[in-house]
Order: sequence, then C-alpha cells, then structure tokens
Amino acid sequence: MIFTVLIAGTVAMTVVLGRHGAPLKRCGRYKIVKLELAPTAGSAKTVVDSWEQHGLIDLAYEDIRFDYAFIALYTATLALAGFYGAVVWNGWLARAGMVLAWAMFVAALMDVFENLGMTYELGGHYGIAPLVCTVSSIKWSITIAAFFYSLPTLVMMIVRRPLLFSQNRVHGHADGRRSESDEGKEHAE
Repeated sequence: MIFTVLIAGTVAMTVVLGRHGAPLKRCGRYKIVKLELAPTAGSAKTVVDSWEQHGLIDLAYEDIRFDYAFIALYTATLALAGFYGAVVWNGWLARAGMVLAWAMFVAALMDVFENLGMTYELGGHYGIAPLVCTVSSIKWSITIAAFFYSLPTLVMMIVRRPLLFSQNRVHGHADGRRSESDEGKEHAE
C-alpha cells in the first residue's frame, strides 16, 4: 500500500513539476535540467541570462524549492523498488536491487547539493557550475539505473504478489497458519 502511494505521489509530482517548469523552456529556451548539467560557468550563465531576460528567475527558484518534495518521493519510491527487487529476484539481480536501493540515498544527497548549487548559480555565482554538473551527473546515473531496474521489478512483484504477501515468512506457511510444533514451542515456554 505504501509503495503504491509513493508511486502515485512520484508520478503526480513529476507532472506538477513538468507543468510548473514548462515556461522555463517555452519562454526562456532552457529546461531546468540544462542548468543542472551546465558543465561550465559560461553555459550556466547563458541559461540564467535567458531566464532573466524573460523574467523567469523567480519561477526557477520556485521550481527548485518544489524539487525538494520530489526528491523525497522519487528516492523513496526507487529505493523501495530496489529493496523489493532484492526479494523478488535471485542472484546478481537481487544483489543489484540492494545496491541500487542504498544508492538512491546517495542520489538524494546529490540532488540536494545540485539544488543548492543551482540556487547559487541563479544568484550569479557561475563558478560552481562544474560541481553542480558533477553531482547532477551522479544523481542522474543512479536514478536512471534504479528506474530501469524498477520497471521489471514491478512486473515481477505483480506476478509474484500472492507469494510475497500471503506467505508467513517466519514459519514458512503460505496460508499463514502455524504448525503444531510451533504451537508446542510456545506452550513449552
């Protein structure tokens, strides 16, 4: 249930952010991702100057503020998908799920650094652009890998749903009942 709510929240926030930030591209020629991945001070300045020329700086600041809620949603969603992947897959796919799940916390931290850096860039401090580009690249790499891992994991979760949610993992009974030996152990204590 929590996972479904996280997925719905992430999708909804993706739509909201896309619509909210649309004028940055439509009027100012550049999406926010262009500032995230601006590798040099000159390229960051070009993006910010365009937004400034079209009166979009306040919108860009607001977009960055909204992104903090999105960070919490998408990283929790993809981390949980990784943890579920560790359950529904076997072997290296299960191990990859654990790695990606924990890596999403790194992606979240990189996204926060990215937002702080872009805030400085909007204030005219373009020299931070290479650092912002670096943390953004790390965030995007982890997030894209986790996203593509999560898609088949979701399918596998749906296929294996009866096994995942109906099995009593402590005692190994699919119907949740307790064995006589389990009950005997309780009476002995």
